[in-house]
Amino acid sequence: MNSAKLLIKARSSFNLVGLASIAAMMFLTSVDVALRYFFNRPMKGAFEISELLMVIVVFLGMAYTQSVKAHVSVDIFASRLPVKSQLIVDIITTALSLSFFCLVVWRSALHAVYVWQSGEYTDLLQIPMAPFKFLVPFGIGLFCIELIADLVNSFKKLLGSKR
Repeated sequence: MNSAKLLIKARSSFNLVGLASIAAMMFLTSVDVALRYFFNRPMKGAFEISELLMVIVVFLGMAYTQSVKAHVSVDIFASRLPVKSQLIVDIITTALSLSFFCLVVWRSALHAVYVWQSGEYTDLLQIPMAPFKFLVPFGIGLFCIELIADLVNSFKKLLGSKR
């Protein structure tokens, strides 16, 4: 299996994990609200679990969202430029994004290692925090791979438009 197919399979699989986490969050919140409303007894730890599931939702879905170009973008200015100029702007913004998110991967990985070494747990349910902290650099790393693929494709389009 080549690397492009592996990347597509990985981002789709992680996106499905994120979607399942959203479903779990919805179910958990519904049960918590029902218990609170009908029995005046909220579910213990529902907020903590929702916080941890949110990490899964956000960071495992970033690469897939980038691959389908669903991130929010404002192109009022760039859309009025010629195609070649649009590609140059796209290359610059993607390269800047890649630089920034590579720094985020690095720093969040260092933080995850620190949390793992210090043995942090959630307050109420005592769930280890380290696995969720490691999801941050992992998910953003996949996102960076998508940015690299976009950068390569933009360069190919730019070089192809000159011919």
